[in-house]
Amino acid sequence: MNAFLTFQWILEMLGTIAFAISGSIIGMRSQLDLFGVSMLAVITATCGGLIRDVILGVFPPASLQNPIYILVSILVGIISFYVVYFQVGEHVLRRKKARMVLLWMDSVGLGIFTVVGIAQAYRLYPEGGNSLLVLAGVMTGVGGGLVRDVIVNELPQIFRKDIYASASIIGALVCTWLIRMQVTVSIWMLFGTILIAIIRLVAAYRKWELPKLK
Repeated sequence: MNAFLTFQWILEMLGTIAFAISGSIIGMRSQLDLFGVSMLAVITATCGGLIRDVILGVFPPASLQNPIYILVSILVGIISFYVVYFQVGEHVLRRKKARMVLLWMDSVGLGIFTVVGIAQAYRLYPEGGNSLLVLAGVMTGVGGGLVRDVIVNELPQIFRKDIYASASIIGALVCTWLIRMQVTVSIWMLFGTILIAIIRLVAAYRKWELPKLK
């Protein structure tokens, strides 16, 4: 495994853990049992990549070729459930600290998986158009959260007033431009991850919202 693939694998693992934690928190808030929490962790962490691979024509999808992503997600779900159930109590899920953990994990996962999706699309289709790279990145970033919210019967986060999918789109556009400027892969991936996470976090803390009808 060369240096770039190692770097991408580390990013993917960090993103998997971050999204698995966010899926676990949502699952416990929705009063799912241990199995349900673990499955929601897996869905949140892997469905974005699965949707991306279907779009890119990758069969079987990466998450099914290498079981490490599913296994890590299940482990994170079990640990999260154990910590809440036996250590701190489910009442903490309604506290501000839990909301902050969810926000940070969602933001980090969004940033990482958006740039990983772009990198995967560019690796498979280096001559592909900018729209393909952006679509692959955004779907990888938001797909897992979208499926997660549908399963627990919530309005998907990307359709709310929050700056969520918008952060992914902006970051994907910037990363695509950096690719065309022939910036080193590891640099644009790291920059894109940080940019997307910062946009999401700043928007949440400052309560920036997209307009909607009242």
